[in-house]
This record gives sequence, C-alpha cells and structure tokens, in this order.
Amino acid sequence: MKYLVFKLDDSEFAVDVACVQSVVEYRGAADAPSRVSCFRGVVEVRENLIPLYDLRVKLGLSAGRPDAESRIVIVEARRLDEDCLLGALVDGVSGVYDLEEADDLPLSGASVFFSEDLIDGFSRAGDRIITRLALKAFIEGFDS
Repeated sequence: MKYLVFKLDDSEFAVDVACVQSVVEYRGAADAPSRVSCFRGVVEVRENLIPLYDLRVKLGLSAGRPDAESRIVIVEARRLDEDCLLGALVDGVSGVYDLEEADDLPLSGASVFFSEDLIDGFSRAGDRIITRLALKAFIEGFDS
C-alpha cells in the first residue's frame, strides 16, 4: 500500500495516500477562537477555508514552531455526517512510500502504551521505523 510519510519531531509517521487530498506549504494561518488545544486557525487552500490543527499537539507531542520545511497535509474526512477537509500541520514530508505487510514490525506487548485505534501499525523502511496512523488519528478526538 502507498503511504504519505511525514515528520513530527525526529520520528516519521505515515497515512494512507487514499485519505490525502493534497500537501501544501505552510504559510501561516488566520486565528479563529476554539476550545481545542491543537487548533491553529484556518487556512485558505484553493478558495476553501480549511481548519488547521497541529498534529504534534493532537498526538501528545510538544507544540513545534513552523519553519520552511513545515507542510499541511489535507485529508478528506466525514465528520458529523458531512464531508469535509481538515489540515494537519506537520514538520515536513518525506515522500510517498510503498509499505508492504512484509515490512510490518510485531508489537508484542508494546500496544499497552498507545491508543491502538489511532495506529495501524509500524513498518521498517531500511533502518527507519515508521508509525502508520489510522485516519481516525486525524479526524477524531478534538476535545483536548
């Protein structure tokens, strides 16, 4: 399967490319009030206003400072019976990779430390370990 691989801190994560509408350069966001701590504001992409959130914060990492490498991964989602686009701020994009089941790493007992419904698994790509995120990691849990 093909995955978009991106960076958060020093780690690499991936999401199924079928869920990704596009990847755009981060050029700032317009502020908008929200009770959601990971919310960064809204961005205009192709004449659409898209809510932007910091995926680092949403996944429990410390907030980062966007720089020239930062990108917005725009995913198509269905929330509250409505199709929508959501933008996830990431530290950078590594590219599209074909991650095969043969590259999967067994979890053993490690799954007690993370939310299994947010993670599809782990893959090895050379000497790198890539965490495959479920689409649910992008679209659910906007309560923190």
